[in-house]
Amino acid sequence: TEVKELMELFRKDEISSSENVLFDVIGGDFNSDNLSPGDLQVAENSLFQHYTDPAMISPGLDQEWAVGTEMRQLKLNTPEMQNKEVFRDILVDDVRRRHYILDADVVEQTFDLMICDPEPDQDGEITSQPWGGMRRIDKILHRTGSASVRGVGFVSALAGLTDHVPVVTRLSGTQDSC
Repeated sequence: TEVKELMELFRKDEISSSENVLFDVIGGDFNSDNLSPGDLQVAENSLFQHYTDPAMISPGLDQEWAVGTEMRQLKLNTPEMQNKEVFRDILVDDVRRRHYILDADVVEQTFDLMICDPEPDQDGEITSQPWGGMRRIDKILHRTGSASVRGVGFVSALAGLTDHVPVVTRLSGTQDSC
C-alpha cells in the first residue's frame, strides 16, 4: 500500500543507524471501518499485516470494548453532544450510541451518511446490534512487534469540539523490533 511504502521511505530517509526506534505508529481518519460490508476490502489490506489495530481482532470483527468514532452529523450540536459526561454515557450504551455514532453497516459511502438515522428493527425499535454505533474510522496503528499496548481509549472530553470521537493509545515501546 502507499501508506506502507511511505512509512518505509520515511524510516529509510529519517532514521539513522545510531537511533533506537521505540515504537512506530500511524494514526488518523482512515475513512473506512473494520465491520461495514463496503469496507471489508480495506480491512484486508496488507497494511494490517505490518501494523496492528488494537481494536481489531480480524477483518469484520472488532474487540467488544471498541466503539465507533464517526458521529452522525445532524446530532453534533445537540445539548447531549456538548456535555462530556453525557456523551461518555452515550458511548458506553449500545442502543443510545446508535443515535449519535454511525452504524458499521455501510455498503457504499455516500453523502447520505451525513444525514441518516439508525435503521430500526422490524418492530420499529432501535435496538442493540453488533455493528450498531460501531463505524470506527479513526485509528491508531502500531507496527507489529514494535510496542505493547497498555491501553486504548475513546475520549468524550472533546464533546462539542469535533465531529469524530478521539482515540488514544498508551504504548510501551521496545528497541529490538523496529
